[in-house]
Amino acid sequence: MARCAVKWLRRAGRVPGQVHSLMGSPGPGGRRVWEVNLHFDENDLARMVRSFGRNGCTARVLQLKLIRPSAATSTSPSTNKAEPASSKTRNSSSGSSVGSSCNNSSSSSSNGAGAADDEVLGMVRVKPVRVHVNAVTQRLEGIELLYCPADRVVLVDVPIRLVNDEMAPGVRKGGWMSMFKRTVRYKALGNAIPPFIELNVRHMDLDQDLLVRDLPIPPGTKIYEKNFNAPVVRCTTDVGKD
Repeated sequence: MARCAVKWLRRAGRVPGQVHSLMGSPGPGGRRVWEVNLHFDENDLARMVRSFGRNGCTARVLQLKLIRPSAATSTSPSTNKAEPASSKTRNSSSGSSVGSSCNNSSSSSSNGAGAADDEVLGMVRVKPVRVHVNAVTQRLEGIELLYCPADRVVLVDVPIRLVNDEMAPGVRKGGWMSMFKRTVRYKALGNAIPPFIELNVRHMDLDQDLLVRDLPIPPGTKIYEKNFNAPVVRCTTDVGKD
C-alpha cells in the first residue's frame, strides 16, 4: 500500500491492514500466494484490541467480510484514487481452552458497509499476526493478518491465564505468583486455536514452579517451545534484586 494512501486512511479514521498467504490462481511467474490490502474502522478495531489485548488478538480467529466500497465513498479527495477493500470483522469460534470454551459471535461494522452500491467480495477466515500501536499516542497504526482456513497448521502465541491463585497455599503464606512467560507458543490447526490457556495454580506452594512441559495440550495442538523445562509461573516471596 502506498505511503500517501496509508497517511490518508489514518487521517480518515481508518486503520490499514494486510492479509498474507491467500491462495489463488497462478499469476505471473506461477505465483499462487497473494496478499490483500484492506482497511478497518479505527474504533471497531480498537474495541477488539481492548477486549482481547494485543497478545490475545493473535490467538483469535476472525471472519472478515470483505467489502469493496463504491467510488463515492472510497475515493481520496486529494489523489482521486480508489482505496483497497474495507472489511467487517467478526470473531468466530476458535476452539476451547482448558476448562472452558470460547464462542463469541459479536460483530463490528465498518463505516459505509451498509451502502447499497458497495460490493461484497466474500468472507475470509484470518488470524491476526501483529497489531501495530503508536508508542506515543497509543493509536492503532496497522494490523497484519494471516489467512487461516480450518485445515491449516499455524504457530500461535497463546496467552496464559491463572485461576484460583488467591487460594494457593503459597499465596496464603504471603507469596505471590511471578509470571515468567505470559504467552506460550503452540502449533495448532486453524479450527483448534485456543484463545487462552487456563492454569489452575490452586495447589502451588512457595518456591514451586510450573514448567512449560506441565502445560495442558488442547486437542489439535502441540507445544512448540524450544525449552520444555522453562518456568512459566513461580510462587515466590522474592520482590527482585537491585
